[in-house]
Amino acid sequence: MRRWLIFAAVLCGIGFLMKRFAPQAGKIDWEKKLAAMPDNAPPKWMFGNITAIRDNTDRILDLLQQRSADDGVPADAQGRAPADGGSDEARGGSPT
Repeated sequence: MRRWLIFAAVLCGIGFLMKRFAPQAGKIDWEKKLAAMPDNAPPKWMFGNITAIRDNTDRILDLLQQRSADDGVPADAQGRAPADGGSDEARGGSPT
């Protein structure tokens, strides 16, 4: 019973803190905070890695779109060309 009371008190405290500080959370300038961090800070590493992954993904998609436009292979709805340009049957799949 005592554990439940402690748990309920902690939840009430968390709820109060969230209600108090949540409206201000949207006003935080995360770009400034990340710029102010030292270069070896883990959040800055994560942000840099995520940004690099997004840039690489965009570059790969652009290359695939260019390749499909150059080869005349129609791209699917997401702009990707089929890997081998063949059908499912050519890859060993069953026709549908």
